[in-house]
Amino acid sequence: MCPTVGTYDWTYTDVALKEDGTIASYTGPSGNTWDMYDYDALFVYEVKLYAAEPFTGRFDFDNDHYGMIETSDTSHSFFYYYDSTGEICDLQTEFNTDGTIKGWDVLDTWGVCSQVAAGWTYAPVVYDGEGTDVIDNIQHFGAEGGEEWYILSYDELFNSKDDDELEEAFTIYGAEPHEGEFDYDNVYALFETMSKTNKWFYFYDSDGNVCDF
Repeated sequence: MCPTVGTYDWTYTDVALKEDGTIASYTGPSGNTWDMYDYDALFVYEVKLYAAEPFTGRFDFDNDHYGMIETSDTSHSFFYYYDSTGEICDLQTEFNTDGTIKGWDVLDTWGVCSQVAAGWTYAPVVYDGEGTDVIDNIQHFGAEGGEEWYILSYDELFNSKDDDELEEAFTIYGAEPHEGEFDYDNVYALFETMSKTNKWFYFYDSDGNVCDF
């Protein structure tokens, strides 16, 4: 899931701090320095949706898995699908004539979407009937194994964390230093943690690598 470890022998990263103690930069896979950016400095648009099978009470993070669907494309022509088990799938959008999303072709573009080989190649999208917003009115979609996964708010999903974990995930983005608007043909990375003490992080990069820090 994290081929950069083998390709670049990237088993440790040095971190430089700002005067206030926040992370300023880190050493990337090939030994170059990547600066840290907040979301607004790196992206101008983002859609982030959480999804899981219907559940009552608290979500069982130990036995069930969930997904996150994300894009920075204002035309919504593609999305990234991140599964809590570490899978990353490429979702290419098929549109209805009214501009809403009919469904997604599911592709194993980066070799880390085993669901495709298992038969999940298309995800039909169903709207709630309460409006016509392309994103906000999505109710559920056809997930792997014929399951129907429903769109959830962050609070609806992450409502049962341990005492050491944050109420909301802390995220920060990394990329090589640049001027002006970021060129999305270049690789960028996302660090995410729920740990109040920063004991662990998940690392995702736009090439499809997933690493555990």
